[in-house]
Amino acid sequence: GVYVRSESEAAGFRQLFATPRARVEQARAVLDEWERVRTVEAWVGAVNNELVDRRSVRRARRIVAQDAEYQSEDRARRR
Repeated sequence: GVYVRSESEAAGFRQLFATPRARVEQARAVLDEWERVRTVEAWVGAVNNELVDRRSVRRARRIVAQDAEYQSEDRARRR
């Protein structure tokens, strides 16, 4: 844990450990591409020069889930 003296310090630490928005958007693009690929019954695709396969989809799902958890915690703090 980290000891902070004020809410502004806490916000700074939360931002430090949050997943960058560009990485979350890339993960969402990977998931969208995977859905498209699977509808045409293929197993691989590409988005922004990144291979989209089962392995990259698992990683993308983790990133999106972590971001959703972070956003949920952040909303709960603001109440």
